[in-house]
Amino acid sequence: MSVATDHVAFFRTRWADRLVDTCTGRRVDDPRGAINPSTYQYDSQSSTVIYDDGAGSPGACLIRPMGGQANADEFGQESQTRLGYILILPFDASGIIPDDEFTIDTSVTDAEMVGKILIVRGVGVDSYRVKTRLVCELDLGGGLQF
Repeated sequence: MSVATDHVAFFRTRWADRLVDTCTGRRVDDPRGAINPSTYQYDSQSSTVIYDDGAGSPGACLIRPMGGQANADEFGQESQTRLGYILILPFDASGIIPDDEFTIDTSVTDAEMVGKILIVRGVGVDSYRVKTRLVCELDLGGGLQF
């Protein structure tokens, strides 16, 4: 069974119209950063932009929370809480891999998401490529448990 090309183009356009939020994708080059030779401390991380609008501004996306509850892990006496999100990008977004980071620049439905960093955990692919679907986590951090 095949789907006509005009149907695929129609659904790509429909999904593009739904991408009302904006985000910027980055790949962290070295999570620790480079060592400063004068202080022997790690400098800030370096990263490469992997997703934007092509002109250096944030690219279109759609943020949706995943159903279910937050994941909470305990390591020793410290707990860490993570929430699941689906991040939808245009069909032609490519080269995205797990552990890439997406910073939310604007959000139409949830102003508290602005500035948050979603970490990619999975990249969804379908046969017709009408959108790019990313499974992401928002790390809320944690604290010591007493």
